[in-house]
Amino acid sequence: MDWASSAESEIEEAFDEGGFVGSSIDELECRSTFCRIAARHETLDSRNEFEELTAMVKMGAVGIPIESDGELKTVLYFIRKRDDRPEHPARRIVFR
Repeated sequence: MDWASSAESEIEEAFDEGGFVGSSIDELECRSTFCRIAARHETLDSRNEFEELTAMVKMGAVGIPIESDGELKTVLYFIRKRDDRPEHPARRIVFR
């Protein structure tokens, strides 16, 4: 299983185990170095509780709360650990 697939599974499991009542995930997509999650919340309390997901998933995370047209949303980004990232070809270039 590649990193993106295992990261998606880890996030989904943490969400399910966390029992985040009043929150739902609208989008979850992981690529080679980060995951993006868009979530919707019924109340401000459920949005605040949802932020605990960042402590449950063992990756760096950044969350952006959004209020639009009376809807409470959060966009979370989980970042792959630096030592776990694939080697990028540009890092092997030697300048002389």
